[in-house]
Amino acid sequence: MAEKCELCNEKIEETFLGKLNGTTVRVEKNTRTGFVYVCNNCQRQHGNELIKNVNKA
Repeated sequence: MAEKCELCNEKIEETFLGKLNGTTVRVEKNTRTGFVYVCNNCQRQHGNELIKNVNKA
């Protein structure tokens, strides 16, 4: 699974168990699944305003 961060477009790393080292965020815009992926660095950087910033992007 080669997912990219919605905000910085960098590849999201996986743990040794194959899980993404980031999070999924539910978005308002019309996407295929309604979810986008965000890396840990962007998650730390945007903090409480993460959902607002993802919906803008």
